[in-house]
Amino acid sequence: MRQTKKYNQPKKTERTVFEKNILIGAHCSSESKVNKLLSLVDHIKSTTKDYNLYLVTHIFPHIKFKNSFDYIIYNGNNPIMNKDIFTSSSKNHLISIFTRRGDTNLTAFRNSYYHGYAHHLSIRDGLMSIKNQNTLLTHYMNFDVDHSLIDRLPEIEEMLEYKCDFVYFSYFEELGINTEAFSMNNHIIEETIGDVVSFDDFFKYSPNGDSYGVEHIYKNIFKNINSFNMGHFKNKKEKNSWIIGTSSFFDDVDHDNIDLLNSNISGLHIIPYVNDNNLKKILMNNSPDTGIYVIKMKFEFFNDDNLIDKKEHELITNFWQEHTIPDNCNRVKIYVNDNLRAFFDVNDERNFGFHKVVKV
Repeated sequence: MRQTKKYNQPKKTERTVFEKNILIGAHCSSESKVNKLLSLVDHIKSTTKDYNLYLVTHIFPHIKFKNSFDYIIYNGNNPIMNKDIFTSSSKNHLISIFTRRGDTNLTAFRNSYYHGYAHHLSIRDGLMSIKNQNTLLTHYMNFDVDHSLIDRLPEIEEMLEYKCDFVYFSYFEELGINTEAFSMNNHIIEETIGDVVSFDDFFKYSPNGDSYGVEHIYKNIFKNINSFNMGHFKNKKEKNSWIIGTSSFFDDVDHDNIDLLNSNISGLHIIPYVNDNNLKKILMNNSPDTGIYVIKMKFEFFNDDNLIDKKEHELITNFWQEHTIPDNCNRVKIYVNDNLRAFFDVNDERNFGFHKVVKV
């Protein structure tokens, strides 16, 4: 290990700079996510003292993080596909809901938003900062990883020392790698992640020129590096055995802040659109992908801060439901199983999709 001294201030002590790093990526948009991150840090510190701790985030760091990390890297840029970045092919990435209505079929469509490039930029910010410290190796992990990952770091470090330069876990499909957690020897940072800055740099690693999946793109970025695949994080007999994280990216919404309606809300597709009678509708369905047979839904319709209507119902797998947005409504809150999952502006056209009706 190396020693560096801080400025000679009262009660300040030397800080040990270790040869190993843990880089945590966080998008802590709610108090529960803040607490989940701090729980991970507490677990790391109670298990081992041998790492420099880095945090990288697109959201301004919470005051609670002040004494938890050796380095905090904040970058306010968070470019989202089909929101901030548009390409010739991105407009074809849509979510859709098909409905049969008597002698007509109505399908609603809406742009699918993708955060993969923003996720990559966050990882790159952290790794390039670490590269400049001339240390040996880095473990990247999302803020919500299962704590048992920490117990596996010595095994991974042994592989990095004797067998390879990059260690990762399997994604649910072979075309990708799991980007919730991976590890590397730092000398490969520049030739891999370091070279991928612009969106064009990122997208050129797409396996088929159409996928924006960071899992697929990272598989290609590291394909020429001596790597080792740890397999699924959990026993393959377990459901979703490839998942390392413990929360959904879309969990929890601030009760006071209006934001763009995501294309995925707790696994549900929810599409506002304007029908042929110029009525504003909200269409939703519960696909088998959610893994929940019955979901409790609640919609609150507001005129500014005044609640003007409320709808509650159960949404069953493979069924759809639709509500009409009141004429004087300009804000909508959506609750899934009693948890607020969306708060959006009815007058923001980006929240609305389009529809197609076909006679049968």
